[in-house]
Amino acid sequence: MSESSAVFGTASLTPDDVVVVGTYGSWTVDYTVGELGVDDGSTVLVAFSQTSDMGTPQFGDPRDDNYCSVSTDGEATVSGSYDPEGYVRPFKHAIVIDVEDGSLAPGETISVRLGDRSKGSRGLQAQSFVERDFRFRVLVDAHNTGDYEESSGELTYDLVAGDACRLAAVLPSTIEPGERATLSVRAEDYWGNVASEYEASVNVSSESETVHLEGGTGSTDLRFDSPGIHRISVEDPGRGLSATTNPVRCTVDPGRRTYWGDVHGQSGETVGTGTVRDYFAFGRNAAFLDFAAHAGNDFQITDEIWNDITTAVRDFHAPGSFVTFHCYEWSANTSIGGDHNVYFKGDNPELNRSSQWLVDPEDRAAGTRPIQALYDLYGDREDVLIIPHQGGRPAALDAFDPALSPFVEITSVWGVFESFAQDALDLGHVGFVGGSDDHCGRPGTAPPDNLAKHNVSGGLMAARATRLSRDSLWEAFTSKRVYATTGARILLDVDISGYSMGEAGKSDGPVQVTAEAHGTAPVQTIDLFRDRTRVASTSFATGTDLIEISWTGAKGRTRDKLIDWSGGASLDRGRIVDAEAFGFDHPDQGIQYRSDSDIEWEAYTSGNYEGVRLAVEAPETATLTVGTPHAGTSVRLDELDGTMIDAGHLDARLELNRTGTCSEADVTVAFEDDPDSGTHHYYVRLMQVDGEMAWSSPVELTVN
Repeated sequence: MSESSAVFGTASLTPDDVVVVGTYGSWTVDYTVGELGVDDGSTVLVAFSQTSDMGTPQFGDPRDDNYCSVSTDGEATVSGSYDPEGYVRPFKHAIVIDVEDGSLAPGETISVRLGDRSKGSRGLQAQSFVERDFRFRVLVDAHNTGDYEESSGELTYDLVAGDACRLAAVLPSTIEPGERATLSVRAEDYWGNVASEYEASVNVSSESETVHLEGGTGSTDLRFDSPGIHRISVEDPGRGLSATTNPVRCTVDPGRRTYWGDVHGQSGETVGTGTVRDYFAFGRNAAFLDFAAHAGNDFQITDEIWNDITTAVRDFHAPGSFVTFHCYEWSANTSIGGDHNVYFKGDNPELNRSSQWLVDPEDRAAGTRPIQALYDLYGDREDVLIIPHQGGRPAALDAFDPALSPFVEITSVWGVFESFAQDALDLGHVGFVGGSDDHCGRPGTAPPDNLAKHNVSGGLMAARATRLSRDSLWEAFTSKRVYATTGARILLDVDISGYSMGEAGKSDGPVQVTAEAHGTAPVQTIDLFRDRTRVASTSFATGTDLIEISWTGAKGRTRDKLIDWSGGASLDRGRIVDAEAFGFDHPDQGIQYRSDSDIEWEAYTSGNYEGVRLAVEAPETATLTVGTPHAGTSVRLDELDGTMIDAGHLDARLELNRTGTCSEADVTVAFEDDPDSGTHHYYVRLMQVDGEMAWSSPVELTVN
């Protein structure tokens, strides 16, 4: 036994077998007291990563999920509780074991049953995403001083994906006739992980080809001979799984191509999962990204970690197939700037931390701040970008400079933040992009986890560039030839009085707008915005035979953004014939119950849009009653169209509308606007029937 273990004790975990994500299990942590003993009033912690969405341990109801218990063979009383802020980042989540009414002697034990099933509980739910060496740390405050030391012992297990329940298929968005195009396919489990045990050959529609998937992913090369928009379907008929690719534009002279990237996320070196190499490998091999960046919190990045990150960026950079950029997240508190990602065009980035809080305990306050100091530092650089976003520390725009910040992040796993993007637009001409802010080792896909702060999938950034290289992509970034989606690879083009997204120009008459979209599902609406105002909208629904109940909004721009919309609707006469949910990314949310007269749902938003569409057989004088925690109404069917109730939070509202069936994924729409003279910013927002969204980067137009 080492000196450390003899002094501070030892800990073990049983069982330590491989665990399937999201399943319920039972584990025991045994802590053996070290030679110091444990004093009356002292505390032992069982800590785990704050990124983990493992079920919330509870000690109150032995019949309910996630019940845990604690016992000892010593002469003391032990009790357990859960504190999500119980220890130090990134192991902030902690089970707290209080030792009272006596002390514990060396060699005596404390046993913590994680998922105690003895009284009927299903056990403790494992986290929903894959991880090697998921770890518990056992720490002891032997003298009741509030200062902890770690016991010895490896308490780890591996988390693996579950069975495949769906496929995803990706093709390049732009190709030339006869050009080789790689069709990439992955199998996903219920939680959105790559189903690594899946091995199969899936059929390719309209081809005498198959794609063999091994370890959950696979690819093959196709060629398209005719110009136009193409989509390919893949199918595993034996398992009943199928998928259709994103739309592909095949054109003789592609000029600028549409490339897809995720430039916002982090790994276990800071506060995520896995290594930075795992992060880039997933983005390239499983999410099938064209470009990526890693954005770790600066106050956690030691010099050694920075070297590991920059080395990985250089090693994974492969112009023409997968482009990487150097980046860090300047992570000051919101009051002095908030989160901004700092990107570098070249291969020799420098790290200028906002502080050294978790890097150098002797000089924690050293750093570059407030945000104005960061902009001043890079003010004359053409190879640096500073991009604000709405994450855990929402970015302030006090020092915002469009020259260094040509675009802002409008969507991520934290939600959809149109008002934030519009705030930036008030300060200058900027573009819009999506990102994931993934912490779970899944950049480029980033499905929602089970943490209370995340409810939506991560977004994607589309960039229009002549080639897949740093120089070409950087030129697209600085020219704002970029746009945002909530994760779907939607093709979107706009022409605003002769100008394309990101450009600036003049107009002498009414503004003419054309938007062309090719979706991954039927398009429901395209809206035209002038500055902050929606000035026109086109619906692609046929008929008005459906009732749409929708909700949106966020609690605010702080870390806690989610609004609870869980509730239901009831019809006093007639019956609900059918119901369809849309906009739900979390697999456990959506419609929970439906009868002829009632429907219930579990729902949360953080700026995103969700809802249900109902087909009913009822007289027009029937009343539909909708109830949620934040808004509700009762309205006759012949009066419900256009009903909107303000819910009092950030852009939060409940809406009831008549709609119909949407069937077209390839649409073109024209708008005309006659604004007052002056400088205006025009952009379009697209929504599909499945709730996926896209935003074009604005055109800055000076109207005479």
